[in-house]
Amino acid sequence: MTRAALPLVLIVPLSFTAACYDKGGNETGDPGGGDGSTDGTDGTDGTDGTDGTDGTDGTDGTDGADGGTDPGIQGTVEGTVTVELYRTVDGAREAVDWASTFGSTFPYGRIFIGAYEDAGGGRERYVGSEAIQAPVPGPNPYQVNVTLPAEGPVYLYASLDENNDTIIASMEPTGAWPGEVIVSEDSTTGGVDITILVDVDE
Repeated sequence: MTRAALPLVLIVPLSFTAACYDKGGNETGDPGGGDGSTDGTDGTDGTDGTDGTDGTDGTDGTDGADGGTDPGIQGTVEGTVTVELYRTVDGAREAVDWASTFGSTFPYGRIFIGAYEDAGGGRERYVGSEAIQAPVPGPNPYQVNVTLPAEGPVYLYASLDENNDTIIASMEPTGAWPGEVIVSEDSTTGGVDITILVDVDE
């Protein structure tokens, strides 16, 4: 943003001229009988006043520095999220057929996808997110826009709103991409497919 230049100010003081006048002589008597009148001396002219100096021009305002911080780099991660059903029988996990259990309906709520980077010290910093508003049985496509300070790895996971209460709680079913995804400027990484396992007996 550039600030407008300060207005130009010109300061001109008024000049003046002293008035000119003649000083008349005084007549005196001539004691010797002659012409006693002498001419009076002329008054001196007044000197002209000096002109005032011009005011200096105002300086232009400096340009303001651009605000904002470096947005870093942006990339995209794409893939699918699939919800798979299971139950535990005799201590072993067994797959449950979706169609025979729920038909073509999807009885759960939304799916949340998050992207984060390792912030060190066991901390995570979110760098992108997306939500699948109306999931269906089978693969659900997603796309997450990621913003990072510089090129680097991110990690993807997906959580299911199993209770369908619009809240993603920490105990609800979650799946994660098993490795890191490198994001660089304007990159698009596809095939990041995530599976969420749901126990139908809970």
